[in-house]
Amino acid sequence: AAIMALPDYCYVDDGVKRAIDALSHAGIPAPDEDGLDYELCDNEEIVAQADLAWESRKIALIVTDSPFADETNREAFLQRGWHIITEDMHDANRLFAASERAE
Repeated sequence: AAIMALPDYCYVDDGVKRAIDALSHAGIPAPDEDGLDYELCDNEEIVAQADLAWESRKIALIVTDSPFADETNREAFLQRGWHIITEDMHDANRLFAASERAE
C-alpha cells in the first residue's frame, strides 16, 4: 500500500513528505501501515520515535528538522540495532538492498 494512502498522511510535515517522495522515486518500498510517526517500544514503554519506520528491516527515517531528531532519540534506535536514514537519502539504497538480502 502506498504511504500517501494512509489516513494520517495528510498530517505529515512537509519535510517528511519530501523525504517520502524521494524514497518513492528511489524505488524504496513503502513502510508498514504503522510506520508513520513510528513509536519504538521496549517493555511496552515508548523509548523513541521516528517520522517513518520499516520495523521488519529495522530502518527508521528521521528528518533533520523533526522533533525526533535529537541525539537521545537517535541513540535509542541505534542501541537496538536499527539504522537511521535522513532526507538526504545517504545509505538508503544500500540499507534496503542489504535488508532484502537478509530476509
